[in-house]
Amino acid sequence: MKELGNKIYSGENLSLDDIRDFENWYSLLESGDEIALNEALQLLDKDIKLRNEKFYVDCIADLYHYDDLLPESLRTKHPKQDDARDLIKERLRAIVLHEYQRLHRLSGQDFISGKINFEEHIKITRAYATDACKLYPQ
Repeated sequence: MKELGNKIYSGENLSLDDIRDFENWYSLLESGDEIALNEALQLLDKDIKLRNEKFYVDCIADLYHYDDLLPESLRTKHPKQDDARDLIKERLRAIVLHEYQRLHRLSGQDFISGKINFEEHIKITRAYATDACKLYPQ
């Protein structure tokens, strides 16, 4: 967790690799360690704040943006504000969603500018989608 904190507090956002490499997210969520849960929540909140400053995006709002178009059973549930575990899951979902969208957009720009061909673009996009699906908390 300290490595992620150093990265975030130095002004860098978490990448999909960072989230994947930090294998303790799910064991942390299952633990009863309130101090660790609050520390993780603070780091994720800081990352979301950095994304807002750098990319002018509200990751949390984007997570729920199209929910009103879905049936009730498929909508993303809003967490209780006093439940650190659910808040961490929400923040992770928002970060994974934004990071996937950002990387997908960059790959598309590389394709359009001729830096990569279409097959490379598809391969890269599939890899990002696979990573994001694996990392998205249920």
